[in-house]
Amino acid sequence: MKKKYSYQYRDLLSLIKIKKAINKSNIFVLLLAAFFLVGTSFTLKAQSDIYESYAILNINGGGNTFYDLQASTANPNFQGANLGAFYSGNTLLLNGAQNKTYKCATDQITNPTNFYYRIYKTTDAPPVFLGSTIFWISDDGLTGLNCGGSDQNQTWQSVGANINVLNGLTSGYYYLEIYTAADYTYTANGGGSSTHTANNGGSNYKATFTVDNPPTAVCANYTAQLDATGNITINATEIDGGSTDDFGIASLTASQTTFTCANLGANSITLTVTDSSGQTDTCIATVTVVDNQAPTFTLSPASLTIACSASSLPAATNGSATATDNCASPTIAFSDVVSAVSGNNKTITRTWTATDANANVSSYVQTITVTDTQAPTFTLSPASLTIACSASSLPAATNGPAAATDNCASPTIAFSDVVSAVSGNNKTITRTWTATDANANVSSYVQTITVTDTQAPTFTLSPASLTIACSASSLPAATNGPATATDNCATPTIGYSDVISAISGNNKTITRTWTATDANANVSSYVQIITVTDTQAPTFTLSPASLTIACSASSLPAATNGPATATDNCASPTIAFSDVISAISGNNKTITRTWTATDANANVSSYVQIITVTDTQ
Repeated sequence: MKKKYSYQYRDLLSLIKIKKAINKSNIFVLLLAAFFLVGTSFTLKAQSDIYESYAILNINGGGNTFYDLQASTANPNFQGANLGAFYSGNTLLLNGAQNKTYKCATDQITNPTNFYYRIYKTTDAPPVFLGSTIFWISDDGLTGLNCGGSDQNQTWQSVGANINVLNGLTSGYYYLEIYTAADYTYTANGGGSSTHTANNGGSNYKATFTVDNPPTAVCANYTAQLDATGNITINATEIDGGSTDDFGIASLTASQTTFTCANLGANSITLTVTDSSGQTDTCIATVTVVDNQAPTFTLSPASLTIACSASSLPAATNGSATATDNCASPTIAFSDVVSAVSGNNKTITRTWTATDANANVSSYVQTITVTDTQAPTFTLSPASLTIACSASSLPAATNGPAAATDNCASPTIAFSDVVSAVSGNNKTITRTWTATDANANVSSYVQTITVTDTQAPTFTLSPASLTIACSASSLPAATNGPATATDNCATPTIGYSDVISAISGNNKTITRTWTATDANANVSSYVQIITVTDTQAPTFTLSPASLTIACSASSLPAATNGPATATDNCASPTIAFSDVISAISGNNKTITRTWTATDANANVSSYVQIITVTDTQ
């Protein structure tokens, strides 16, 4: 049993070195040893460790075996061990590990401890480690290190991890790599925690093993053709579909290799694959034995040309083929491939086959050429007619459409129109109907459709009569317009004309006649009356202010703040004034001047200006 002692007790060795240095009067060694003693006694804390560790394996159900990791006992050594070769049905279980630890006064090993493992091919990069726990099972007494009375050796062990090392492994050479670990805490020098490892100085512990899985049998179905004597012999390799083994195939054998006419059809044959270790695997291949001699035609129908309306059945086209076979009467059949040439013209490629009971086939090709030279016949020819321009000229509304039949297939009915303008909306449609079969055989018929327009447009908006001020706009947009109308053939032209009748002054009547005219000079008209009146008096824009003047001064408007000015909503008004003179005393007087603004309809506005005349000189 190997033990690792704490640094506290390793310092005793240092004291011995100091004593020897003194005895030898080696001052340099004395100083160096003193430095080592002081420098280590107060900085190093570890007072625990793993002093032995073991891996626990169960190989092929033989029970748990302890392997030395960090130990040197009578057990097998794990590092560098070859655990053996494992075949189908073998087992390799990693059941756990054992740690033996010691601890002194200030350290505690944390429960549980752990072991770590990884499994990988020797040629692959190592994967990450997987972990499993190792639990405390016993305290084993004092360490013998005299480290404070609380020192203790301990054993940690798990034997039931049941880790299947071989699970999912393909054939090859593998490493099983292991190390153990123990977490611990310490209180010296401020305390803390860390982990002890038993890991072979960082290289971990590796053992090798080999996985040799059985071969994989892969079958391929095989068709064996009987020879002229009715026999055939095959090799096992002919029913092997790529059987494999990681370390090599030793042999291939088939359960039957010789076949006769009695074996015609499918036969289930077992292929056995044996590898270099004697492991085997089997699969079932289907060996199909066949007879490959085809029948012989005794009647081969000749090729021919027929009309498209004629029958193409064998009885109408030189008969059915006949044939014989060396074993039994064959089955006669035919299949047609129809190739369009043009229209109803086509080629029927008829392939006759004679098939025996073993699916041996002889074939013969007969060519049937189908032609079409006959034009269609009209069964309905639409009569000519006259329609209004507003009426539909489509076939359904003009005695159509035409109809026709053909000797081969329904023809295509079509028409084309030539439109000739007559006048306005009047026109003639010359409609040519055609019935065309698939071979461009054509029949035609001409129908004449005469289109006339005798209907005048209809007003959809008739502007109502109204009265407006003389100052208002009389344009259509301001007087309930413009008018709108529709026509049975095309959009009509809208127009209007005004007749203005003067009444008095600015009053007048506008007689507006609206017309809607189509392309055939069919006209509708409507009369709108617009009455224009003036009832608004003028408005003064300058009202001369009252004033006082000397008796010697002029009292004319130009000298007395005038003359007045005014505007009117219809036309310029007439400006006038009248004076009433009132004597006061002496030369003093008052002039009352009344200004008037009068429009053409006698609408009057007035304003009074007072002019006071005095004599002070």
